[in-house]
Amino acid sequence: TALGEGLSNALNIKGGVFARSIEVLLGEKEAKRFFAHDTVVRLCKPGLFRVRKPSYVPDTVIAEVVLDLCVNPALPKTPINPTTVDRAIATLTTNYAAAIKELWQTAEFDVEALKVQIAAWFNRTGDRSKGWFRRQIGVLSFVVGFGAAVALNADTIHMFGVLSTDEALRASFVERATEMVATARAAEEACAEDNEACKADVRQNACAALELPRVGVISGNIQR
Repeated sequence: TALGEGLSNALNIKGGVFARSIEVLLGEKEAKRFFAHDTVVRLCKPGLFRVRKPSYVPDTVIAEVVLDLCVNPALPKTPINPTTVDRAIATLTTNYAAAIKELWQTAEFDVEALKVQIAAWFNRTGDRSKGWFRRQIGVLSFVVGFGAAVALNADTIHMFGVLSTDEALRASFVERATEMVATARAAEEACAEDNEACKADVRQNACAALELPRVGVISGNIQR
């Protein structure tokens, strides 16, 4: 799990899922403008080969950026107020124009209320993105686990047999695993909400500090 989390962070899977959420919300062309916006660019981090897209942007910031994209499709900048917003939304032709016009009416032509509506609109899409992330992590965890089993020559069949019949050993695994999770969660509280590197290090250190009992490893002479 720790290795999977580390690879997830290295591959910036959360950033990819977030980018997909924005693309679903705004369309491919407008998503590029979103990530080119000064506010979002400041949240990007340098990667090994290219700049990493942010894995998390507060919904309030997303609302501010989307509204700015609506009112200011090009320079020079136009002040954001009910008049400029109403004029911009009336002439909007983007993929999300219909959605924004409906949100503007729901907000009763109030700019601050519109920002709240846009934030809620993104969060509804964000709920779906959690499923996308879980599926990608599931596949990655399977690949990493399978690779680790092969690389470490783990006798998984023997391990399953032992754990299914030895209640004391199974209870020991559950106790250690529960302790790992509790330790990692407690330490994660010291990390910033969007600092995935810190969280990955915490999980890895928790696993290293609490070694699980050895059950079975294939060798020239398997010790059972």
